[in-house]
Amino acid sequence: MRLSMEVWSLARLFGALVAFALAGFAGGTSVPGREGIALAIVFDTSGSMKDSVQDKDGNQSPKYVIAKRALESVADRLDAFVKSGEGGKRELAMCLITFQNGRPQEQIRFGLFDAAHIRKWAAGFKLPSGGTPLGESIRLASRRVMNSPLSRKHVLVITDGINSVGPEPVAVLLALKRQMEDLNTFVGYHFIAFDVNAALFSGVKKLGATVVGAADERQLGEQLNSILKEKILLEEEEPQGAAGVKEKDGNNR
Repeated sequence: MRLSMEVWSLARLFGALVAFALAGFAGGTSVPGREGIALAIVFDTSGSMKDSVQDKDGNQSPKYVIAKRALESVADRLDAFVKSGEGGKRELAMCLITFQNGRPQEQIRFGLFDAAHIRKWAAGFKLPSGGTPLGESIRLASRRVMNSPLSRKHVLVITDGINSVGPEPVAVLLALKRQMEDLNTFVGYHFIAFDVNAALFSGVKKLGATVVGAADERQLGEQLNSILKEKILLEEEEPQGAAGVKEKDGNNR
């Protein structure tokens, strides 16, 4: 009988230790990630992207055509970065998220970066349509980078309009902030307001996100280069605790 009691006590102790360990995982005990960049790009494909702005030659061109060229330039920049690592390639994983029927659509699934995937998608995309589910798209983008074991996590948003479908980005970022606190991780958020007043994104800026404006093709290219150089690739930003966002003064047209 005494032996049975001792066995029962040991079993209870073992169960308590297991429960404690599981609670640690549930509470977000973090393990340092391996060196590398996890990047999710949210690319606006809503109907308003058919409207025209000034291109690099001073002519009027549809915004989606200009934005596709900018995305291809981003692919070239990322490709050069990956291949320039000392002693081998730098590790970069990414996904591309667009809008389809008022919902986010992962056009390039999260995985190791391949510039050819971006170029192929850009070459095939020709019909912007529908609304702008920014909040849901940011949530999906965040889920992808937060689940990555890579240490540096970023979400880059290129959009020409405010949220028109689903939850607002501010509400989504507030919920994500709590998740990041639980997971003890950091995600940098960077918004480019393309042909739209950047002040409309003051809510996410107050939460610390990078928010800049771009009125035409030249400015779009400059802002993308700046964010890639200063924020994503060189990691000059300083994490602000668990907020997971960082502010940068932009063109609040």
